[in-house]
Amino acid sequence: MSIEDRSANPPPPPETERRIRLRPLQWVGVPLVLVLPVVLGALGVFGESWDTAHASSSTVSATVHWPTRFRYKQLNEIQVRVENRTAAPIDTVTIVVDTTYLSRFSTVRGVPALDEPYRLHLLDVRPAEPRLAIIELQAERYGRHRGLLSIIAGDTARVPLWTTIFP
Repeated sequence: MSIEDRSANPPPPPETERRIRLRPLQWVGVPLVLVLPVVLGALGVFGESWDTAHASSSTVSATVHWPTRFRYKQLNEIQVRVENRTAAPIDTVTIVVDTTYLSRFSTVRGVPALDEPYRLHLLDVRPAEPRLAIIELQAERYGRHRGLLSIIAGDTARVPLWTTIFP
């Protein structure tokens, strides 16, 4: 056999037995790494969650329902139910959400429409009349976001908001 023949056809690799080599602690850790996400998912750690808070002032009472946990690019909404506690109609109830909170979301829309950044108005709220305002938002930035929602009608009622966005 010449030198040219050996360089054209290298020898075959040697036969070796395939074995997985793990240390004792790794034999425990690998199944845990595989099972942990399944268990956490079954317990609802990665799913959506909501919270509800109540706030009131001398003129209005409010119930705010918002997402505390959801995923990136998912649409969700903050629901604000406002009720006039006085005997007279309230001309305007203003709902304002901190820009530090809502700037973490995209596609922020309100019903009724947001007429100023992160501010909407409920007009002519009659005594004991419940009104609903909805702020729709799409998750844009990962992490935990905090802010304050204020309901202004003479006095101010405030609700702290927090939401965690998962990838």
